[in-house]
Amino acid sequence: MRLPQRLPAAGSRVFYGWYVIARAAILRSISGGLHIYGFSIFFLPITRDLGLSRTATSLIFSLSKVEGAFEGPVAGHLIDRLGPRAVVLAGCAMTGMGYLVLSRAWNFPSVLLVYILLVSVGVSAGFQHGLMALANNWFIRRRAVAMAVISSFVSVGGMLITPLLSLAVFNLGWRNAAALAGVVFLAVGLPIAWGVRNKPENLGLVPLGYGEAGTGAGPREPAVGDDASVKDALRSVAFWVLIGASVLRLFGFNGVAIHFVPILVWKGIPETTAASLYLAALALVGIGVHLTMGWLADRFPKQKVLALGMVSGVVAILVLLYAGPGMIWLFLPFFAPVEALFPVTWATVGEFFGRHRFATIRGLITMFWSIGPVLGPVFFGKVFDSTQSYTLALQVSLVGFALSAVTFWTLRRPGPMVGQQ
Repeated sequence: MRLPQRLPAAGSRVFYGWYVIARAAILRSISGGLHIYGFSIFFLPITRDLGLSRTATSLIFSLSKVEGAFEGPVAGHLIDRLGPRAVVLAGCAMTGMGYLVLSRAWNFPSVLLVYILLVSVGVSAGFQHGLMALANNWFIRRRAVAMAVISSFVSVGGMLITPLLSLAVFNLGWRNAAALAGVVFLAVGLPIAWGVRNKPENLGLVPLGYGEAGTGAGPREPAVGDDASVKDALRSVAFWVLIGASVLRLFGFNGVAIHFVPILVWKGIPETTAASLYLAALALVGIGVHLTMGWLADRFPKQKVLALGMVSGVVAILVLLYAGPGMIWLFLPFFAPVEALFPVTWATVGEFFGRHRFATIRGLITMFWSIGPVLGPVFFGKVFDSTQSYTLALQVSLVGFALSAVTFWTLRRPGPMVGQQ
């Protein structure tokens, strides 16, 4: 897909920010297909190859989130200081090199170190913090939709790329598949990232919706330059309520997502079917759900959209707990909204706290909410190793999802920040 390198001609009806979003979306599809959905495919082969327990394999993912707790604020500061483009390029290069080195890691400590220090740092900084900051830089109006488009391409990658990764893992081995993933990040990802533009002001433009009254359901967005400071955000109740609700969401979400294939195997579905057909189906459903949730979040209070997504998650967990193998398909449309809340959450942060310190504030939020992704997968693995069942883990997640829905519903937009008074 060739994207323009120059600004559209005068009178063009297409806002240039959408070309930036297109590049970001392609990058997100690569990371989504090879990394986010891909880890569940690697889970059982790595477990068998290295002779690990499921708790130990889960620890690889969970400790990478501990890294994120420290990396998030640093990456956010660098993005606000240097611009998203530099961090996206660095993240893409680190991820590609990480997968190449991972393919040659022959024991648990080496796999753990490579996955945490190269792969996870690269994906988190470049494909998560960097790309969401781009959307927040370019959009005020349609911010949630722009972020949802980027996030939806995680599912596009899951639908188109993950089945190919699955074929590579089962036919070539997980090591060769990891090496191929690294080549894709370097050969495809880096050229696309090179064409990213940091923010509209660099090109003599303004964000879409700048100065317009009444974007979405809230009052007029703060003017560029009047955004909240980091200190203001930390003092606000909304910052901490958002973190609390997100920790509850991410505990269960990451537990299910990382153990997705093992959970389906536990439910009686063959591993190859779970790793290809069901993951691809979840990704396919997720595309439309992401866009729908973004559309809703630009028209209704984002807090209520977040709560609605968590109610859907409660239903999804109930299906996993009580449905038989033939009814597991019902899980997919109800679980997809839980993942689709990522862009809605970041659009909420942008709406609450503005543009200029968005990446730093985002990094601080990920530092605190990483508790959920750290504990969730390990808890799921420990429960299965102890009971040979995921029942208790799913029951705990059910309670967490319900509490998260209530907490999101009570979330209130902060009043005027010190810098906005």
